[in-house]
Amino acid sequence: MVKLESGHLTTVITICNYNSFQCGDTSSETSEEQQAKQQKDIGRDTNNNGNNGNNGNKKNSRFKKPTDEELISYFNEYCSSGDFDVKFGEHQRFYDFYESKNWYVGKNKMKDWKASVRNWLSKHKKEPVKKQQRPKAFGE
Repeated sequence: MVKLESGHLTTVITICNYNSFQCGDTSSETSEEQQAKQQKDIGRDTNNNGNNGNNGNKKNSRFKKPTDEELISYFNEYCSSGDFDVKFGEHQRFYDFYESKNWYVGKNKMKDWKASVRNWLSKHKKEPVKKQQRPKAFGE
């Protein structure tokens, strides 16, 4: 039985004879079996968005900032694949910049430092030299 008591701003719900409803052995499972089942369910991912952790393409690990050796080798590898005008120590400027921001990109924690390096180096891509056109005179 349930009793409702309404006040000015609150409602109190009282369940009478709670034990008589809970102690009835209508279930075939014992309390030990129920506890074991609940413990098993605690470890299960209850997020039903289709990602069960079986995606081979995605890494589910946390971001790990690069070491100095990793950064230097990736800078050299990526710079050798294109025409970049990179100054000596550019990897250190990259590291210092993101270290000062605690490895955040905007409001979000960085997910892939290699993608950030590629973006960083896109500013240093050598542009082909364009022939300057003279401005047209008035009336041409």
